[in-house]
Amino acid sequence: DLPSRCAHDSDLDKLCIWLNKQKAQYKAYCEGSKTTTRPFRINALEQLGVRWTPRNDKWMINYDKLKKFKEEHGTTVVPTKAHRDKNFAHWVATQRYDYKLLKEGKRTHLTSERLGLLQEIGFVFNVFDQKWDEMFSALVEFRNLHGHVNVVEHGKRERGGSGRETINNTIAANMSLVKWVERQRMEYQLFVNGQSNCKKCRLTKERIKRLQDIGFLFVSDGTASASSTAAVTAMTCI
Repeated sequence: DLPSRCAHDSDLDKLCIWLNKQKAQYKAYCEGSKTTTRPFRINALEQLGVRWTPRNDKWMINYDKLKKFKEEHGTTVVPTKAHRDKNFAHWVATQRYDYKLLKEGKRTHLTSERLGLLQEIGFVFNVFDQKWDEMFSALVEFRNLHGHVNVVEHGKRERGGSGRETINNTIAANMSLVKWVERQRMEYQLFVNGQSNCKKCRLTKERIKRLQDIGFLFVSDGTASASSTAAVTAMTCI
């Protein structure tokens, strides 16, 4: 990195001024107030070893953006693929990845200070876990309303008095819950068949226990095999 000015060398001083201008433009780009049609210039300068801004300053710029996003949208779940500010979206995704590394005991840029700041504003480190909890709460609400958790069966087509098939209004309002319930049953089959580590299975012993505690049936037609019943009994007793 070069100093901000170099009075004793006019040529070097011009280069310092030019580089500071590039850094100022890059800062504006990171803040979203400036766009570029030549991102390759950023890469070219980075390959020369240019450091745009102290890492912590850059982190705080994005943190302030995150706080503003929450104030406007009521959540810290930034749509990383659809957000117009790709640099900010990438930063959000990086915080989740760094947190994963931290939980695994690996090297990470997420310091205790940064972790505290993110926790302070309710940052969602695992979007999938939050979504599961939201759907579980919806299932509990369904049970409180209808007295059971048979979402799929409750939403099947019913025959009206005229003999025509009428779609139960409940299924129309709970399609996402129906799909979620069916996925839990699919993941359960993977789990009891020893495939709990595959990408399609996010079901854990804890989640199985939570679902069982509210009366959820992992086999909808009541034909659970003896091996499956024994397997889940063993899991919940561990």
